[in-house]
Amino acid sequence: MRSAFFVFLICIALPYFGFAQQDSFNRISPSEAGFSADSLDKLSDFLEHSGTSSMVLAYDGNILFEWGDIYQKHTIHSIRKAILNSIYGVYVGKGIIDTSRTLNDLNIDDIEPSLTKKEMTARIADLLKSRSGVYHSAAAVSKGMAAQKPKRGSHKPNEAYYYNNWDFNVLGTVFEKITEKSIYKAFYKNIAVPIGMKQYTGSFDTLTTVDDNTAIPKTDGFYQFEKDKSNIPPIIFACPPMIWHSTGRSI
Repeated sequence: MRSAFFVFLICIALPYFGFAQQDSFNRISPSEAGFSADSLDKLSDFLEHSGTSSMVLAYDGNILFEWGDIYQKHTIHSIRKAILNSIYGVYVGKGIIDTSRTLNDLNIDDIEPSLTKKEMTARIADLLKSRSGVYHSAAAVSKGMAAQKPKRGSHKPNEAYYYNNWDFNVLGTVFEKITEKSIYKAFYKNIAVPIGMKQYTGSFDTLTTVDDNTAIPKTDGFYQFEKDKSNIPPIIFACPPMIWHSTGRSI
């Protein structure tokens, strides 16, 4: 595997061609990176019919292939878990966040039916591992995920793993409560700037109603409230694929 080879694939149907270069990254031919131009032509044909919006291939810090509008923003759903863990790592390393603290310590609760005493013993570490044992309703949960969710009280904290949006959502609330900082601004200062991200400024917005017709804010992220399910909003990042390119370094 080529260690400096990165693929960014966003799966929303919006192909676009002929955009002007809006970044400072060097472009090289596929042959300069040891790739087949014919094979990349076939890749372009596949992308056009696959429902893909954009794709970037880079080798050793140089872009060798780009397809679609690589500057159009998309919401990045499960990637937010990696972002959350990254920014938590910075503040745990600084000694600001103690992952042994519990929801009870932090006075974190949710709408009725509120958290039980057992659920309130879940630690930040349990939330980060998606092992909180808190199966409260949560915002930004699909019908499929909701159908598979364990029953409330079926597991103690750290007893079982479940890919739980409530855990990921509340981690944003916990972070901001402890640090007294916006997680979007903290990510900008501690990660985006140091690694040289070019298209992330830490701007954010708040959505209080969300449906299929809701427009994505023209910011780097937003809080998505669904207060009939939870008073804890998920942290949603909205970024173009090119955000993950930095000045010669990778995340």
